[in-house]
Amino acid sequence: MRKSALIGIFLFFSSAHAYVDMEPKNITLSRDSSQVVLTNKGERTEYIEVSLSRLMNPGVDYEHEKRVPIQDIDSPSILVSPFKMMLKPGQSKPLQIKKLTALMHEEVYRLSVRPQLSVIQKELTQPRGGVALNISYEAIIRVLPATERKTFLVICTPGQEVIRATGNQHYHFTNVELRRQQLEPFNVYPETPWRFSGGPLMIDGKSYC
Repeated sequence: MRKSALIGIFLFFSSAHAYVDMEPKNITLSRDSSQVVLTNKGERTEYIEVSLSRLMNPGVDYEHEKRVPIQDIDSPSILVSPFKMMLKPGQSKPLQIKKLTALMHEEVYRLSVRPQLSVIQKELTQPRGGVALNISYEAIIRVLPATERKTFLVICTPGQEVIRATGNQHYHFTNVELRRQQLEPFNVYPETPWRFSGGPLMIDGKSYC
């Protein structure tokens, strides 16, 4: 995933500073369950909303992602709870992540943690001085099949030059040159081919296209 965590900032007039941290921000779920810990590092009580979406085209840039909210999926493979919580200053609470079904191939989700704006706005109806910053995070959850296979295929035909992950989970490329330029490491997922135009392409010192 080219962008594993997104930070959004909400600005309000207030005398307190808000900061809810989340660890870890990249989760690999190979077992039946895992957890994320939220910590209120701010100066006021925070009312948190949690949302979960599946990425239908993982591996693309953030602005091109296609997301489906978990409530719109008939049979989701994971569940996160709770979806709402209250955190006092300095308090930490876990979010539980549970695998619901066995998978044939890897699935990728975005977990979003944000302050409840309606509650904050209500609290700010009384005059206060200063500025408060509310920071929200998005984490990546990769849900893996029980048996992992990592393979890839390069297809070099006119008008169809692609790299496909042919296993049941993403393939992580660390040594790729395209047109003699070294590329940053990237992932290719089974459902999202990596397309390019024109070679030469080198992967781990081997020439393609």
